[in-house]
Amino acid sequence: MTEERVYPDFAHRDADTLASRVLEALEKHKAEIDEIKAVPQEEATFRNTVLALEESGKELDLASAVFFNLLHADADDRLMERSEEVTSRLTEVANEVNMDRDLALKVKAIYEGDQSALSDIEKRLLFRSYDGYKRSGAFLTDDVRGKLKNLRMQLAVATLNFGQNMLKEQNAYRLSVRDASVLTRLPESALRSAKKKAEEEGLDGYVFDFSMPSYTAIMKYCDSRPTREKMARDRARLCFDPGKETSNISLVYEIAGLRSEISRALGYETFAECTLSEKMAKKPETVLQMLDSLRDAYLPKAREEVREVQAFADTIGGPNPLEPWDWSYYTELFREKNLSYDEEATRPYFSLGESVSALFGLAHDLYGISIRKNDTLPAYHPDVTVWDVTRDEDGSLVGTLLTDFFPRKGKQSGAWMTNFVEAYDGVRPVVSLVMNFTPETGGKPSLLTFDEVSTMFHEFGHGLHGLLTRVPFSSLSGTNVVHDFVELPSQIMENWLREPDFLRTFARHYETGETIPEDIVEAITRNARFLAGYACVRQLGFGYLDMAWYGRHPEELPKEIEKLEDEVSEPIRLLPKLEGGATSTSFGHIFSGGYAAGYYGYKWSEILDADAFEEFRHAGLRDKSTADRFRTCILEKGDSEDPEVLYERFKGRAATPDALLRRDGLTG
Repeated sequence: MTEERVYPDFAHRDADTLASRVLEALEKHKAEIDEIKAVPQEEATFRNTVLALEESGKELDLASAVFFNLLHADADDRLMERSEEVTSRLTEVANEVNMDRDLALKVKAIYEGDQSALSDIEKRLLFRSYDGYKRSGAFLTDDVRGKLKNLRMQLAVATLNFGQNMLKEQNAYRLSVRDASVLTRLPESALRSAKKKAEEEGLDGYVFDFSMPSYTAIMKYCDSRPTREKMARDRARLCFDPGKETSNISLVYEIAGLRSEISRALGYETFAECTLSEKMAKKPETVLQMLDSLRDAYLPKAREEVREVQAFADTIGGPNPLEPWDWSYYTELFREKNLSYDEEATRPYFSLGESVSALFGLAHDLYGISIRKNDTLPAYHPDVTVWDVTRDEDGSLVGTLLTDFFPRKGKQSGAWMTNFVEAYDGVRPVVSLVMNFTPETGGKPSLLTFDEVSTMFHEFGHGLHGLLTRVPFSSLSGTNVVHDFVELPSQIMENWLREPDFLRTFARHYETGETIPEDIVEAITRNARFLAGYACVRQLGFGYLDMAWYGRHPEELPKEIEKLEDEVSEPIRLLPKLEGGATSTSFGHIFSGGYAAGYYGYKWSEILDADAFEEFRHAGLRDKSTADRFRTCILEKGDSEDPEVLYERFKGRAATPDALLRRDGLTG
């Protein structure tokens, strides 16, 4: 079958046009569903019901993907205004379809009938369809289904508002610094960007915001402790001021409560129990056991690291104790003096263009794909580049890749991968990678730190997962896997950057062409293990907080967010508490993203990625047979089989944490 490209229309992308497309496509989708529902119960088959449901709504999928991707990457006030209406309408129809009792009973009859004529992937689709109806509550009584529809509608609006509040406060935040003497250690690129922002806003001096290049520049390099403290406190109060319309305090409790009510209506004690039942972990106890085991392994190391940095700060007249706004500043000084590692010294060797070329070259060597610019397809913003991804063996289309690297107004901070078009039979995916790197300024190209290059490799791993899929059904293809498995393809890509032999193949000074010096490579290697304990415990803290919100009944939650966060953080606290702020009100992953009762998945997947990468370390960093195995067992498979089965097929056994502990230097 010839595989075609379905590509979004970015030529007419004003908010009202985008919203109208979604709403028009929604009406067409409803008509498609009515046709499927018209099939008599006794005539329902896999083809005219399950497959028909899977193939319905493709126009709606595209229109809504464009709407919501631009809402995150290039929003204006009108798009945000229209988003609540669009979200409500989509949720309303999704509820009707997913909880339609007649459709559910047809799918149930097909599932319980003779499946011998179906292929394995068709059986998987049938199982997921039946399980989806069961999890939606479609088989419950009319009154319970009505209650669930109402709760899900409220939840959709609440999560949307949570994310919108974050975006509004992030976009509005400005920190003006007029005293240039406290900024002498800041990277030149950060200073140029801050100066440019100030000029654009008619201000003297420099203007900083919450975008990562700007925020981290202050926290790591600003010599003014009061300035660092102000930015840290302001960031901690993001959406935490009850006097602002953008406060997320009440939304945090509302979202947790709604998810709990939905879960109880479905027969589960907690939301964590409900959502984990379909993930690799299966139950909250398994998650907590994993978090506890890593805590026991890493917490002593983390405390030792804090003592070491504190002792260093004492020798140069630093504060004791180090406060949260001191930590990044003094750890950076520690790196420079004791590890001979200056993160900014890595920047000249990682120009964006060369780093992208190296990344694409690695994908070519491992997976036999070529990635070339496509100047004929329009993008949604001038900063965005469009790429064709093709198979070397026959030149066929693998998919289309969009890269969006630089911060701007209307774009959320952070980094993520998303799909404009999911792959399905005959149609290849359109995948987008969104980041927030320092753009070209002052005639210099965009230069990345080593950590930023790692971020790019990480997101590209998600992109490969979406692009290389061979699954014929969009609901099962690409990254549509359980969340404690989805980070494996992304996190494994970071491992290549920890290998000196790979770094030397592309890290060259952007002006002289000099290969990255051995002393910087050695410093990068030393730094890879520095603060491994602290970094792990920090991630565990987020995982514990997530489980605290969703692993209990709402009535058991403290009425003040600070009390819940203290309860979670106190046993693993490494630095003094930052009073007057909170994590939860800006914890988008678990309140407006897809990681509720799933944030532990980052550490779960780290165990998988460290374990899996040892296959490449033993066989060779570009070993084709190992890459073929990873591609055919993991990257191409989507949700076509259970993740445990896929991983064990690649590795030959279940994953263990041993490789992660070795990588972080906790064991030999």
